[in-house]
Amino acid sequence: MRTMRPSLPEDPTAAQLEAWIELADLVRGEEFRGAVRSYLRDTYGTFPGWRMAAAPVWDFIHEEGAKVGEEVLAACRSGLPADSPRAQELVVRMANAAAEAVGGQATAESRDRLATAFLLVERIQREDSLEEARYDATHGRYLSLVAVINGTPPDTGEEGPALFTWIAAALRASARRGGEPGTPEKGDGRGRQSTRSC
Repeated sequence: MRTMRPSLPEDPTAAQLEAWIELADLVRGEEFRGAVRSYLRDTYGTFPGWRMAAAPVWDFIHEEGAKVGEEVLAACRSGLPADSPRAQELVVRMANAAAEAVGGQATAESRDRLATAFLLVERIQREDSLEEARYDATHGRYLSLVAVINGTPPDTGEEGPALFTWIAAALRASARRGGEPGTPEKGDGRGRQSTRSC
């Protein structure tokens, strides 16, 4: 949540001051506030958005999920194959932590369902350029200005589709093996997914 709140440092740079002024102008405008409210309502008022906005999921995403997410992103960026034991270990850890956050337990079947969800998000991101433009003009603009003000790198989302595909492939590979990474692979009748990196 800290990344969503602006905190101007005592000795801001010129870019931070410019972002602060632009943000102040934006949030004073009723049209911008209404557009952000509308975007958030449309995004989080329907499935899967409302599920993602549930407190346990939100807490996971910004706490434990953020930690393992950094490792997953680094592994993907490094070119590590998604079907490698290390990639599978990371996504199994991520799936286990996500399941625990909502009071469940991860299984091979739940990892397979999670892979399907990542592929759905990847497809939506790839295909929905109108929604992307709406995000960039509203909530995305707010978050990018806050990132400048706080001196944190903005999330460009450029790796999203490739990262989601990589995570899905690693999850599917771990689900095919059934247990922990490194156990013998079980056949499931499906072809192998792409294991390309980010």
